[in-house]
Parts: sequence; structure tokens; C-alpha cells
Amino acid sequence: MTPQTADDRLNTSSMDSPGTGPGPVAATGSPAASATSSVEGRLSFARALRAELMKIRVLRSSWWLSAIALVLVVGFTGLTLLSFNAMRSMQEQGMPDGAQMPEQSDADLMRQLLTNGTGGLAFAGILLGCVGIIAISSEFGTGSIRSSANAVPRRGLFAAAKLTAVAITAAVVGAVLIIASTAIILAFAAGEGLLGAADSGEVWQSALTNWLSMIIVTLLACGLGLLLRSTAGAIVTLTMFLFVVQIALGILSGMTQNAEFVEFLATWEFGNLLSSLTQLREPTGEAYDLSVSTGTAIVGLLAWLAAVIVPATVLFQKRDV
Repeated sequence: MTPQTADDRLNTSSMDSPGTGPGPVAATGSPAASATSSVEGRLSFARALRAELMKIRVLRSSWWLSAIALVLVVGFTGLTLLSFNAMRSMQEQGMPDGAQMPEQSDADLMRQLLTNGTGGLAFAGILLGCVGIIAISSEFGTGSIRSSANAVPRRGLFAAAKLTAVAITAAVVGAVLIIASTAIILAFAAGEGLLGAADSGEVWQSALTNWLSMIIVTLLACGLGLLLRSTAGAIVTLTMFLFVVQIALGILSGMTQNAEFVEFLATWEFGNLLSSLTQLREPTGEAYDLSVSTGTAIVGLLAWLAAVIVPATVLFQKRDV
């Protein structure tokens, strides 16, 4: 009888071992498939969301960008109040050439304070947008998206958890920025004797619409990051959405003498809808006024979000990571 070699013994052992031969594999499935099925069975949106929030918290760039946004908002509000003081001094003392500035009611001055004093929130929105971009593009850049895809095999669930985590982050940071800016404005107004003229409805409208605008910008930015998979490309595209397109359409409007199609594009472009959302006055309906009502602005902005996020999510489910 021929003695068994080491290879023969290994082959015999493999065939006899449970789960390694052809028969047992067919009956029980591969260990990898069983593990994936087990993960999917235990996985929930709440757990995926908790993991995505943790990822954003441990990103140092998230903390730095949020801190810079706070400094920017406080500094911008302070500069606006200094400018307001100078304007009131000229209004009371008159211009150097003896001309008088038009009188404004306390209510108008308070509305002007709210509008101009919260202007820094628009720039803070760009920084929060960068947080949303980095939250997803950094995973593509470092290759950690593969680990995330293995941990959350259902890519639609992963994208929903990522977008929700980004929205929660923007909501929390945005609330801090708005509270800081509004508190400074109201304290200044009290010192100037204007607080009594403040319309509480307008104060709340200013706070809520600015808060909503920052969440929308951050979600749009995250959608761009998911679509383009590039930090630089997404930031450039976000800048175009917020500023470049608006400027280009303004130039085109002058060249075409306010052509109807240019006016239509300028009314419904993202930047104009965002400005319409945060303004306190109602649209005048004049030819030069491209603003729309608050409700219309919200609907238009949600349509822009869907136009970016839906294709980004569909492509993410189909493309390799």
C-alpha cells in the first residue's frame, strides 16, 4: 500500500471538513455570504446614522471649519454694526457738504440691522458646505469608502445616513451661528434704543430662513461631493452655484437687454432663490426685482437639491468604489 503524502492528507482533510467541500458549501453557503447576510440583518438606519455622525465628529476639518465660520459671523456682524453707527452719525449730523440723508423709521432701521447683520451667515454657509463635501469626498480620497461599503452593503442606506448626518451637523452648527449673530444684533439694538421697534416675527423669520439656507447649502455640497467624488471639484462647483452663475447671468442680461429667457434663468437659479429665502421684504414685482416669495424659494431650492442628490445616489449605487 502506497503511503499517503502530505498533499494527499491535506486534500482528504479538506474534503472531510464541514463547509469546505462541494457538498457542504452547496448546503450552507460561503462564510463571506453568511457574514454579509448577517450584517444586513442587523443593520438599521439608526446604526448607520450613528456611525456617520461619529465620522464627522472625528474629522478635524469639521471642527476647524465650524470655528472659522463662528469667527467670521461674529466679525462680520461687528463690522456691520460699526458701519451702522457711522451711518446714523451722518444721518444726525448731516453730510460734510451740508446735504441731509433721508430719514428712516426705527422699524426700517431695525429691519436693515437684521438684514445686513446676518450677511456673514451666507459666507458661513460656504464653510459648512465644505464640511458636507469633505464628509463624503474624503472617503473616496483615502479609499475608506470601501470599508464603509462593506460595513453598509446597501448603498442607498449609506447615502441616506451620510446626508442625514451632514444635515444634522449643519443644523447644530448653523443654530449656534445664528444665535450668536442675532444675540449681538439685538444687544446692539437695545443700546441704540431700537429694540422696541423690532418685529418679533421678522426676527424669527430671519433666524429660521438663514438656518434653513445653511442646511440646504450643506446638503447640496454633500450631494456634489457624492456625485463628483472630488473635494476640489465639488468646492468649485458649489462656488459656481452660489456666485458665478448669478454674475454670469447678470452680464448676459445686460448684453441681451433683459431678454425673457435670461430673466427666467436668473429668477430660478440657485443663488437667487437662496437670496429670496433669506430676505425680509416681499417681492416688489418690478422689472429689476428677480426675488420670489419665501414659499416659492423653498420649493425651488428643494427641486435643486433633488436634481443633484437623486442622480448622485443612483450613480453611487451603480459605480464601483
